[in-house]
Amino acid sequence: MIIKNHTIVLEDTSPAEMARFRQIMIGIWRQQIEDDKNAAEMEKYIKDKYATTKKLDAKYANGLNDSDERFLGNNITINSKGYVTKLIKKEGANKFFDENGTELFFNDPKITDKHMLYGYFEIKNKIFTPIVNVLDRIKAAGEISPNVSGSYKNTSDYIKLAIKSNGDWDFPTGLKMEYKISNEEMNKAGYNGGSRTYFKFGKHNVIYNIADAGQFLWGNAVSNSGFLLESALDGVDFYEKVMSKGQNGDSAEDTQAIKNGYNYQYYNQKVRGWDQE
Repeated sequence: MIIKNHTIVLEDTSPAEMARFRQIMIGIWRQQIEDDKNAAEMEKYIKDKYATTKKLDAKYANGLNDSDERFLGNNITINSKGYVTKLIKKEGANKFFDENGTELFFNDPKITDKHMLYGYFEIKNKIFTPIVNVLDRIKAAGEISPNVSGSYKNTSDYIKLAIKSNGDWDFPTGLKMEYKISNEEMNKAGYNGGSRTYFKFGKHNVIYNIADAGQFLWGNAVSNSGFLLESALDGVDFYEKVMSKGQNGDSAEDTQAIKNGYNYQYYNQKVRGWDQE
């Protein structure tokens, strides 16, 4: 595990910015208190889910060569509006393709999106909501003007980024409100798994749950404002350390979504799949 130490020097931070930052930090700690109250319930859920998974693993481990025990998935074709248009039976996990035959990948196929690889789908089922106006969304959310280097580590840019990320750049909340997504669905995307609310940006061949879609848009926002990618990722890692009381930094899947958003161009198609070639 990589452990980062974060030193913040607030040389040119105004009293108003500092007051706003204190409000944000108080809000974070209040959320942690609320999370602690739900810890027992979540622990029980995880243990029950783990026990179920172990039972299924034991059931299928020795029966993989029997046709009735093998998962039968589909090659699933999805149109530009996000709807299933064709299903072709296959052995093994589902695979997803656009109508040009380009394979589509989920951002977190090992954890929160894994159920999509083993789910049941029918013609006209909706897989994702397409978003083509990424730049318009970012411009509407506003920009931050960082210093010349694009680093906020030793300037008030750190505070500006924190305030913005808990306001106009809180893209998961923005998507939730725009598409009227329930709290239950948000929780599924965050850590429970089982979400059916997904987004796809431009010609990218990656599909994101709402939490990861928010990370993608955040990455594009910091890029559009001129921040260095390394500085942005360092800030996110610090924030996750605060939220987890020093236990965890940002996940690889979140970092991947941020990087994809940071480097986003509408016609950039093949973001994932290089490991399959």
